Amino acid sequence: MTLPFLQILTPYITLLLTVGIWVVGWLMKKLIADNDRHFLDVKTELKAKIDECGGELEKRIDKLERDLELLERSRLADHKYLYEQFVHKDGFHRTVGRTESAIGRIFKQLNELNRVVNRNIGAAESHHD
Repeated sequence: MTLPFLQILTPYITLLLTVGIWVVGWLMKKLIADNDRHFLDVKTELKAKIDECGGELEKRIDKLERDLELLERSRLADHKYLYEQFVHKDGFHRTVGRTESAIGRIFKQLNELNRVVNRNIGAAESHHD
């Protein structure tokens, strides 16, 4: 190949490469647009199915929550029954009675502390006024 022949052929090769690149770009753009439309259709269908099943799912969740509450109640009843079978009742009542009286004393002390704090805060606020 001679230099003049290459000089004549170069613009045509450039044109072919440019058109080829443009065609590839156009095809890619078309494929991407088709995929976007397809994904939008799938998204719309899924939203419709979710909306249809939404009420059903909510009912199923409510039923599961009720079942869990029933299981928890029966579990607590079983624990109480087993505890009553293996624990001496007099000792249990003495321990619970001591605990309840200790809790009562704690609440009395907290209430007394609350009154003292409120009295002091009221006195401090009256000095600032």
